[in-house]
Amino acid sequence: MSRSLPSTVEMAHAGRAPESASTASALRLRASAYYFTLFAVIVARFWVLPLRDGFWLDETGTVWTIQGRLRDVIAHCIIWPSQSPAYSILAWLFYKLPGPHEVMLRLPSLVAMGVAAFLLYRLAVRLAGPRAGWPTVIVFASIEPVAFAATDARPYALAMLAVVGAMLLLVRWFDTGRLLDCAGYCLLASLSIYMHFLFATTLLVHLVYAIYRARDEKRISGGHLLGAGALVGGLLLPLGLYMAAVLKTAKSHAFAGTPSGTALFELLAPPVLVGSILLVLLVGYLTKMPLHLKVPRLQGSSLILLASWTLLPILLLYGVSVLTSVKAFLPRYTLPSEAGVALLVGWLLSAISPARSRLVVMLAVVLAALMCAPGIQFSHGGDWRAAMASVRSTVGASDMPVLVRSDFPESEPFNWLNDETRKEYLFAPLKAYSGAGDFVPLPMYFTAASSAYLNRLMPELEQSNSFLLVNMGDATYQNWLLGRLSAKGFEKKRIGSFGGSLTVDQYLRSH
Repeated sequence: MSRSLPSTVEMAHAGRAPESASTASALRLRASAYYFTLFAVIVARFWVLPLRDGFWLDETGTVWTIQGRLRDVIAHCIIWPSQSPAYSILAWLFYKLPGPHEVMLRLPSLVAMGVAAFLLYRLAVRLAGPRAGWPTVIVFASIEPVAFAATDARPYALAMLAVVGAMLLLVRWFDTGRLLDCAGYCLLASLSIYMHFLFATTLLVHLVYAIYRARDEKRISGGHLLGAGALVGGLLLPLGLYMAAVLKTAKSHAFAGTPSGTALFELLAPPVLVGSILLVLLVGYLTKMPLHLKVPRLQGSSLILLASWTLLPILLLYGVSVLTSVKAFLPRYTLPSEAGVALLVGWLLSAISPARSRLVVMLAVVLAALMCAPGIQFSHGGDWRAAMASVRSTVGASDMPVLVRSDFPESEPFNWLNDETRKEYLFAPLKAYSGAGDFVPLPMYFTAASSAYLNRLMPELEQSNSFLLVNMGDATYQNWLLGRLSAKGFEKKRIGSFGGSLTVDQYLRSH
């Protein structure tokens, strides 16, 4: 039987098939380039520009910790357990590199957060499909606590990298059953706690997810789960000495107040992010923009992971801060939940079709983040380099008194005037940036003890006719000094504001 010739329609379809595949590939490439551009804009504005700023308060604590030899660094971590030894050793190495100390000490955080974004992209694709990858990463990069940690000379970005990496390996372990993935998960889960012990909240997320999948799929046995838990515990044993020092002085490190429900809601649903998405969807609907919403179906285990990762770390810290005297509800401590928020939002945004409409929504997210961002100057919330430069410029070579308030809560109780070691770390900004004049230390809190101390200083201050106050925090000291000295002819002159609540004021006798 002779073979029939292909029809004209078949020939046309055969001729167009490669062209259609090529066109689809080109469209995907263009979309990826578009998303990458949006991501790069966010990173440049929120992650790269702040690298040039002077250190803020907590970063100067890093500078104090890493002074001296390696054994001095470990000793500093025990004396003042506000920073993990693992991160301090890494910072000590980068501090020795040539270049501006601010950039060198922040570089590990920038790189770590970039790698965390890449791993979160892979996790989003694995859990929710290819369309969720870029939206997840762009949302993640634009969340304020994430952006802050990416340029902070503190351990939060490296802890976030370990958290995201551990979660990806945990999912892979349950997908493949490979022991290598299990070992990698245990290592990174432990490392996240070495970087910051409050990131241990993610272990509860791992537990919920692991129990759900183990019971539902029977691929990973209970014995393997117990073995993984034992390995994580074993890897954390060397951290015991540092943890004991932290827990022994836990209350002295706390300074945050009791959080409100509004603060909780703003971290779970960032207003700029949610508002920009809802606004562009409303405008699209009113203008009859092609817009369809179909939420991709997730496996039950993926839904459990997204929900628990978003809620458990932040709710745990919120509950502890509301119900106990330990106040630990700060955006940098709740960072693990922000990765969950980004994944959840990325999955929901992947429901938008066609692709062009999804691109428009992501553009709106980026534009809203840029428009609502605070000013570029002093984006870290307190530039001690600029503040101390103004002090040196004002004081010159004189012995003018310069009162400096410590904003570290460890300055209470106020019994450290003759303790040089405590004074060093309580006034770490002066270790990072040299001052001028006659340094007069003040504790963070204005108490009866600090009031009596100031009263003893009054004759010297009045005799000098001019002195400076470097203040970070509330205006209690400023108001007390002005109230006490205004009758003596003193007036207050603002030398400058340097981000957040950091100010330098000069008190001058006018007559």
